[in-house]
Amino acid sequence: MKELYRSNFGTLDLDKNVISPEGGLDEGAGKAMGIKTNKLTLHSLLEGVATTDTGARTGVDEATSANMKNWMECIRNGKTPNANIEAGYSTRSRSA
Repeated sequence: MKELYRSNFGTLDLDKNVISPEGGLDEGAGKAMGIKTNKLTLHSLLEGVATTDTGARTGVDEATSANMKNWMECIRNGKTPNANIEAGYSTRSRSA
């Protein structure tokens, strides 16, 4: 599904992540309607955007992964987790 937003100035294309003057009023049409034309300039929405590492090794520790896996299995199967809520609460960080 494409997401295109058009105006008198041009097009915002969220499928291609670009802003372009395409579809904006040309000078002749603007003059006929008494509208000042000001078309957008072509540029990418991704310019200067920092990238994020989405690989499998993004720094998550094995214990956290094992706990999340156990919790999701318990939700799916209706079983009791390896540790109850009191155990989790009693081991929380006391940095306050």
